[in-house]
Amino acid sequence: MIASLMSATLAEGCSHATVNRHLALIRSILRRCLRDRNWVDRIPTFRLQAKARTAIAVPLNDTALSVLSQRLGQHADYVFTYRGKPIKQVSTPAWHRARARAGIADFHFGGRSPGHIREECAGRRTYPL
Repeated sequence: MIASLMSATLAEGCSHATVNRHLALIRSILRRCLRDRNWVDRIPTFRLQAKARTAIAVPLNDTALSVLSQRLGQHADYVFTYRGKPIKQVSTPAWHRARARAGIADFHFGGRSPGHIREECAGRRTYPL
């Protein structure tokens, strides 16, 4: 039902941002129905729309390419899994424990790369001067 709503909204010419606002409202209503009113037993999961319609190039070093090559074919849909299930979130306690076990002490998501590389990875086509 949610997928058909998303498709219909996009077919009407609405942007992905509009669809995301609708989905966020639906998610908020469903959460309130579950938590505050107990009107539903569970909330269906759904993802927000991707904002960019074009692929974003991400620069990878040799180490990153090697890791991806080793993971290729280990799961039908996902690169990184734990016990056969996809890893969907990082910066959790489990992530920090795994990072510590791997000996990675100083890790930051994108915070250490030059500004123009961060802008390109974020999908920006023009950059401030």
